[in-house]
Amino acid sequence: MRAQEEGSIEIFKLYGASAGHPYVESGALPVRYFDKFFNGHALPDSWVPPPFEVRRPSSKLADILAWKESLPLLSKRAVDLLCAVAPECAEYRHFTAIRGHAYYVVNVLAQEDILDLDRSELSRTEGGRIRSIQGHSFTRTDVSSQLFKLRGFFDGPVFVTRRVAQAVVDAGLSGFQFRDPAVSETALLFSGRDVNAFPGVKP
Repeated sequence: MRAQEEGSIEIFKLYGASAGHPYVESGALPVRYFDKFFNGHALPDSWVPPPFEVRRPSSKLADILAWKESLPLLSKRAVDLLCAVAPECAEYRHFTAIRGHAYYVVNVLAQEDILDLDRSELSRTEGGRIRSIQGHSFTRTDVSSQLFKLRGFFDGPVFVTRRVAQAVVDAGLSGFQFRDPAVSETALLFSGRDVNAFPGVKP
């Protein structure tokens, strides 16, 4: 899947940069964890984070920290910004505190049915079920949600619009990465190019 031209990307994959910042590890999640909890519905009041460890806790704190690909952790000011620019698209539940700073997991509620199956780079099981998506192509980019997941893929990455990316840059939030969804993560890893596809993001 070829990269999109700079400036033409309207939808980005949202990531937290782990280099130079703390990050969270919790090992493999229980089977069907996403189906039970992170499934497009509000989390139950009884939900608590699974067992985890904070790695590099003394490193420079950022406004977004890496946990699972599909579940980044956000600072309070990042939560406030996303609530303003992408209202009602997600809920934010307290996950942990690092050196007195609270971090919240993003539980995405909004979904968009825009995946172009014919043009996306997919891998399937022998039965034809989609196993993973390496490169995303969309049927349209004029989505109604500013932050969302693809319908049927709540265990996949969080997507945001250009408006969200620009708001993050304008607010000076740190640690964000906005990746080109058309480029597979494997290709990005071996290309040597900057993984971030939106200019001005604060490291």
